[in-house]
Amino acid sequence: MNSFAHVVMLLIVIAYTGAAQAVDLVDEQNLKTYNVFASSPIYVTPSGTFIRYKEQTVFVQGVHLPHQVVSTLLQAGAEAILPKLMHHFMVFGMARAEGYISEYSYQKLKRWFREGTLLKPLDFWYWLNSLRRAVTLGLATYGEARSRYLNIKMGDHLGHIPFYMGNRLEQSVFIDVFFAESTNTSLSDTDVSRIEVTPLAAPVDFQCKSSWEMALAYLVHTLLKHGVKQLQILERAEGELFLRWFQEREGRGEERGEERGEGKGEWIKHFFRKAYSVTGELRRERNLLSALSPENLYCVAEIVAGKACNCAVDEALTITGEKTLHLAPLHALVGTGYLRFSGSQSWSPGLPGQLSLVNSIYEPEVSGLSHQFRLPYWAALWAEELFHQLAVTVVRQSVDAGEALLNQWLHHSHSYTVTKVLKTEANLAGEKKPTVELVQDRSGKSWVRKSAPWKPICSTNQYCFLHLAEEAHILSHLNHKNIVKYHDSWLERSGSDQTRLLMIEEYGGAVTRENPPKNLREFKTMMTDALKAVEAAENAGVAHFDISDANLVKDESDVVRLIDFGVARHLDKSGHAYPQRGTDTYLDPNRYSWKKTSHKTDIWALGTVGLNWIRNFKIKGADIAGRALMVANRNREPFDLGNYLDTDSELFNFLNSMLSQDMDRRPTARDLLKHKFLQERTSPRSR
Repeated sequence: MNSFAHVVMLLIVIAYTGAAQAVDLVDEQNLKTYNVFASSPIYVTPSGTFIRYKEQTVFVQGVHLPHQVVSTLLQAGAEAILPKLMHHFMVFGMARAEGYISEYSYQKLKRWFREGTLLKPLDFWYWLNSLRRAVTLGLATYGEARSRYLNIKMGDHLGHIPFYMGNRLEQSVFIDVFFAESTNTSLSDTDVSRIEVTPLAAPVDFQCKSSWEMALAYLVHTLLKHGVKQLQILERAEGELFLRWFQEREGRGEERGEERGEGKGEWIKHFFRKAYSVTGELRRERNLLSALSPENLYCVAEIVAGKACNCAVDEALTITGEKTLHLAPLHALVGTGYLRFSGSQSWSPGLPGQLSLVNSIYEPEVSGLSHQFRLPYWAALWAEELFHQLAVTVVRQSVDAGEALLNQWLHHSHSYTVTKVLKTEANLAGEKKPTVELVQDRSGKSWVRKSAPWKPICSTNQYCFLHLAEEAHILSHLNHKNIVKYHDSWLERSGSDQTRLLMIEEYGGAVTRENPPKNLREFKTMMTDALKAVEAAENAGVAHFDISDANLVKDESDVVRLIDFGVARHLDKSGHAYPQRGTDTYLDPNRYSWKKTSHKTDIWALGTVGLNWIRNFKIKGADIAGRALMVANRNREPFDLGNYLDTDSELFNFLNSMLSQDMDRRPTARDLLKHKFLQERTSPRSR
């Protein structure tokens, strides 16, 4: 992962340096040694990006690399961060939504959460992005394949054709020729046939051997002097030629480059000359390439320099052989040359053929000696897609690592050591995974750590992610000595299928199911603590809905505390809420109707706990009553405590009031704390 991160950091530096680079107007003194790669190996032009490595120059067609790197990294960052933000919203937003929206809306929102509907907009965004990239790749690949087919089978020249001007100028200028299939007048300047000239460095120690090389060197000198990043000769309707050059200046005009990530400058357009009147074989090539004659190159340079120049139609380019164009010499200059199409194949992948300047039609191929290489648009798009996937992986790993470090710093997630697994759940693969663990921090203090996986989002046999989020929110707002205290919560590996929500709460001791009261005096003390916990929850507007002897614990000081608020709910203004599933043997009979119920449901459950606690006491009928109540709850049958206990005892009155079938007749926790049974002193014989 570190090597990936280094690659990304390098690309960011390249993006910064490339984006900051600008060609300033160069004075005559500095022009002699000027090179666009002097400050950075990356040079961005309107038609693509140039990369210099030693003497090699690579042109990445149609890609503004710094802008593309930044854009790709931002997209990768969005793909890595958005799912994390969505998961955090669901954890902390869903748990709090109940207090701000109606019960119906909240239940609907929870159903969408359980079904995964809330994540569908994010999935749709991913799908739309992937479709857009796939369509772009497909169209570009199809266009290149079609051009290659026509070039090979039909003998046409379509698409980008590499131009090699000889080794004396290859470090100073880069030239590409593009032949469009159509001459439609509605085509934009980026879709018509054109010649692209990109100056790279001032020609130094250069001895011209032909008039054409002298004219091209003069053009490069002029373009660099006037801060021109790229010059294009465009063939518009009826074969008329136009000049267009991208000049560095305070952006003005209708086509500003900074809006497209091309740098600070503007396109300047100028009429060049009328078309050739001749027709026939190579008419299109002859018309466009004639602009490369020495006379026309000098004329172009004069126009860029702001001088008047009339570029007349001439016969500078003539056909001398099969697909070989003869470049006539300029009047007083010595030398001649040939622009030759080197077949339908090219040493640059995907480019249809090659143009080269040779002194004789019998001269061998020189492309193998060239230090200029081209990456065509379709290949650049595939490279961009590979970089996008790599960036997503790298950024996601980096963000995950950052999240882990943040959890360690904010939540001390690495400081807890598991001492005992208290509860496990089976995942979809059937593997047992711990969901409740007893842990110790570095000071030796014990805590309970709960965890819930993101997937499955909610199922009948697994602790629900949403339940734990709601529990953390509710428990964080309850502060009472008879309720375990919330300590912390956080997400691990958020934004992925391996996301887990973890919560740390106070360790309250052993459950009362394993450590029940031993006599009536201890029973009263433990019941008093339990009722105080229920009263505190009621005062906070919360119903527990899952009270059982497994959710009441007793610490070393014999203080009873209420735990596990996983199915607890906030009560509405009327003191009611829709209950969630609890422990069957402790369920209030009214819960089976799935209607709104109140906090008095907890009173029934606590009465069931109390009846279980006295089963081992030497009280007539207590053991049978406890078993009968369990069976009645499980079978959803009515239960009458008077059939088992002495109806004249205060214990009967206390428990019977809690187990009333009529919820409205049940006392509140505050009323029960004042009950005569808990207030009277217990005789020594009952201890």
